[in-house]
Amino acid sequence: MDFKKYISKKEIAIIVILILLFILLKERKQVKKDALSLSIHGIVDKVKYGQKNIATVTVHKISFSTYSLIYNKRIHISVGDTVIKDRGSLYLKILKKK
Repeated sequence: MDFKKYISKKEIAIIVILILLFILLKERKQVKKDALSLSIHGIVDKVKYGQKNIATVTVHKISFSTYSLIYNKRIHISVGDTVIKDRGSLYLKILKKK
């Protein structure tokens, strides 16, 4: 059976794009769910900034990304700062060390 007779390249491209969007949205939903289940209170042991100024923070040997968290992006998280994030919330509170 020759599918070229029934499906054009444009239709195949649209189907592929829709499948990729579905996968990306599903992944984003899982990242948000993981972020909601996380509870962090403590002093930052390690911080690494990656693409688009997204930080990966380590507190008490637990690493997490700030990708889906809501906080003041103008505040640069540093080692020694205190971070507070409650379970069920996407808000990250940063207390700068003095």
